[in-house]
Amino acid sequence: MNTMAAGAGTPLNLLSTRPTVSVSEAAAILSISRGQAYAMARSGQIRVIKIGARLVIPTDQLRELIDGSR
Repeated sequence: MNTMAAGAGTPLNLLSTRPTVSVSEAAAILSISRGQAYAMARSGQIRVIKIGARLVIPTDQLRELIDGSR
């Protein structure tokens, strides 16, 4: 399944166009595996929002992670 919306471009563009992304999209943005992204979510390294059975990650959280790693 393609998680990127048409016209969204690169995964980093999602940071400026959406308030949240899926764990799979976050993994692509961070250049880590999907499994590693879920592990980070479980351990609290990445803040998640649970909507029903779905986990989403606020894009501001990803920006903080990226900016903090520079």
